[in-house]
Amino acid sequence: VQCSNIDFTNESEFVSPNSIYKVSEYVEKLFKETGATIDSSSTDIIQIRLEGIDARLIGFGNIRAHGLCQMKVMYHNIAKIYCVDITDEHKNSPISSNSFVTRKTATRVFASAAIREVIEQFFVDLKSVNASQ
Repeated sequence: VQCSNIDFTNESEFVSPNSIYKVSEYVEKLFKETGATIDSSSTDIIQIRLEGIDARLIGFGNIRAHGLCQMKVMYHNIAKIYCVDITDEHKNSPISSNSFVTRKTATRVFASAAIREVIEQFFVDLKSVNASQ
């Protein structure tokens, strides 16, 4: 991914081909929470392509949780890659470095947080594009 020196290992639960459906459901939920209307018949199309998602715990003793997500978004002939490597040190981290959670919970929470951060970056750009029109 462009935003991290960590490579995808394809060893997490997100390696399953069915993961794209869970990501799609989550992205749709985030859109609806902003009040966006998803209309498959609209000619005003936003294409979102998941280029990678992973989450893992790195380190020994002082373990750092990472959520990695990279998506390419295309809207009005503009294509942009959004990428996030969120850790438990990040200001928007849903779990602090002192939290006591299972490994599975940590990886799931940070994968979700990475998706949310990517979509929020896109929303910021979308708002500025729509404001300039």
